[in-house]
Amino acid sequence: MKRGLVIGKFCPLHKGHQLLIETALAETEELHIWSWSQPEFPEFHPALREHWLRSLYPTAKTIIFTPQNLLKLCPELELPLNNAADDVHQQFVARLWDRLIRLPLHSVHTSELYGEPLVSTLNRMLRQEETVFHRLVNLPRDRMPVSGRQLRSRWSPELLHPFVAVTTERRVVFLGAESTGKTILSEWAARELGGVAIPEYGRALWEQKRGTLDLADMLAIATKQVADEEQAPHPWRFCDTSPLTTLFYSEAMFGHADPRLVELSHRRYDLTFLCLADFPMVQDGTRQDESFRRKQEAWYRSTLQERDIHYITLAGDLAHRQEIIRTNFHEIPPIRPDRGVLHSRFRTGAD
Repeated sequence: MKRGLVIGKFCPLHKGHQLLIETALAETEELHIWSWSQPEFPEFHPALREHWLRSLYPTAKTIIFTPQNLLKLCPELELPLNNAADDVHQQFVARLWDRLIRLPLHSVHTSELYGEPLVSTLNRMLRQEETVFHRLVNLPRDRMPVSGRQLRSRWSPELLHPFVAVTTERRVVFLGAESTGKTILSEWAARELGGVAIPEYGRALWEQKRGTLDLADMLAIATKQVADEEQAPHPWRFCDTSPLTTLFYSEAMFGHADPRLVELSHRRYDLTFLCLADFPMVQDGTRQDESFRRKQEAWYRSTLQERDIHYITLAGDLAHRQEIIRTNFHEIPPIRPDRGVLHSRFRTGAD
């Protein structure tokens, strides 16, 4: 039997990886896909990587190794660190195959220079009758110019399968009345938790137009706000505001809103924080009075409830608010029900 092996961090799984895996699937009868990362990248949790690979390539035998499951599978082995020497990784693969699979290995498919020395180590340590073959796929990256390091540095969804992109991204929004710490908290969250803060475009436009906005600006603000979120250079986005805020100002200032703005205001987020106005307003010359502030907070509460949007209130001092954010962010499951299903429109030709 032509039994193959593909190894990678898959942090994230990108189109270059897919080319490699799909080539291996076409050229083998049984494909094993192994992945590990020590340390892990929080954005690409082991359960999420397993979900991608099992969903996109259900016929492959996929294992995402962690210290916990390796202890059960092969307690005598330890996961090598990402920066361990090449020979440490090579010997780990050989020992793992010998102890876990215990069947002849026909080929290893890689897109890296480590492929040849890895196969040499496998042939030396496995001592099987059949020589393990190295299949090099797209080493120059001319067919698919992408790397995991590149994507971790600059998020580019167009280089990912749509299913991978949509299941990786997290959007967190901070809503609230004027002067409730939304900007401070979104910027802190991006620094502390990893990701990028998406600033409030409406304020920038308000300053640019010297405080004079018209009805058409409301739709423009919401559209640009969404575009800034979508084009962010990291899959985790902490948003200072959302089109829902723009809807409030459109109705408060002009008595109604463009239907397209209303539609944009239904945009959903993985976490919605409502920053409470439980401390005195800091008047910077651009804000309205306390009565407007109370009206705005009441509007958010009623609108979120009407739309059945779960929200978490942020009250108290800054440290308390930050702890609530941190706790709730880390409780977002790596696989969310609303994004965890591989719809038919996402399927690959390799299924």
